[in-house]
Amino acid sequence: MTPYQILQADEKSNDYELRKAYRERILEFKIDRQKSPENRQITSEKFRQICRAYETLSDYDKRQQYTDRKEWIFDLSISKYTFQQLAAEPDLILELKQQFKNAKSRQMNAQDPITKQTPLYCAARVCNIDAVNYLIEQDVNPDLIQRTGSTPLHAAAFFGHEEIVRCLLESGANYGIKTKSGNLPEQESYNNNVRKVFIELKPTLFVRTANNQLEWFKNNINNIPNHIDLQYYIQR
Repeated sequence: MTPYQILQADEKSNDYELRKAYRERILEFKIDRQKSPENRQITSEKFRQICRAYETLSDYDKRQQYTDRKEWIFDLSISKYTFQQLAAEPDLILELKQQFKNAKSRQMNAQDPITKQTPLYCAARVCNIDAVNYLIEQDVNPDLIQRTGSTPLHAAAFFGHEEIVRCLLESGANYGIKTKSGNLPEQESYNNNVRKVFIELKPTLFVRTANNQLEWFKNNINNIPNHIDLQYYIQR
């Protein structure tokens, strides 16, 4: 199969159309994972091919190479995976943790030289909740931007993962960062379930604090019943 066939995308698809196709495949995988193992139809190997296909088509040089010579990397040894690739596959959580055991903080926040995506970004995009929680526990930076200016919070919103949006906001992610197109994470929400999480959490004290809303605090300091540390404990 070609990478286009795997993503179920047209060969003339632009970047945005490819992202939407990838999103549909991820959401299918997410639904399939909720089934008992014996009833799942999307195997780890099949999802791995989906990841390789998107890596090829979302990279301008790799896509051109495929167009010219029909060459692409459809299979890759896990031993050669980057942190980003490990984070993008939920079944590789143990390998991800093992790799991070001896990693330094700059490696945990490593950005791909081309896409500028971090492991947290890749985990958030595919709804790898275990990896997201683990990376946050390692104190990674949730606000590093990739080449289009989007953050892990943008990715979670666009790809339709309300549980990841909740996790990131409760962990202090900045909802005020705009992409190069001028979009806030909330504006990229895939559906109302995602929007509802923003509406619910943005007014909370801890999320306001994480987003440096100093003017709001100046105007409301006398109405805050609990110390911010207690509010954080309650939030978690």
